[in-house]
Amino acid sequence: MSNHIGDMMFSKYILIIGANPAVNHPVSMVHILRAKERGAKLVCIDPHFSKTAAKSDEFHRIRSGTDIAFVYGLLHVIIKERLYDEQYLKERVYGYESIMKEAEKFTPQEVSDITGIPADSIIHIAR
Repeated sequence: MSNHIGDMMFSKYILIIGANPAVNHPVSMVHILRAKERGAKLVCIDPHFSKTAAKSDEFHRIRSGTDIAFVYGLLHVIIKERLYDEQYLKERVYGYESIMKEAEKFTPQEVSDITGIPADSIIHIAR
């Protein structure tokens, strides 16, 4: 988890990859559901349909063990479409250039073949 639990209810978009907070972190799930009540979009990426997936706005089934390729596919779209804050990266992130270079290899179609998630869904999630 990359955010403080209390911040979750102020989120606009929550992407859960390979986790089931509805079962494993019920207190966190309360904050996630509060965010959803406030209009946040909840997207779940998981090999199986879980209780968290049932509460999500979108569920995308992924092949087990392919989550890193999926994230690189998201980065590929984000970089290609310049959906990131360049100034923020330059000021606060060390080594992002090497990640960007690696992400170039992971086109949505390539990632679709690896993960089983359709390329258009990968593009949609990244946007």
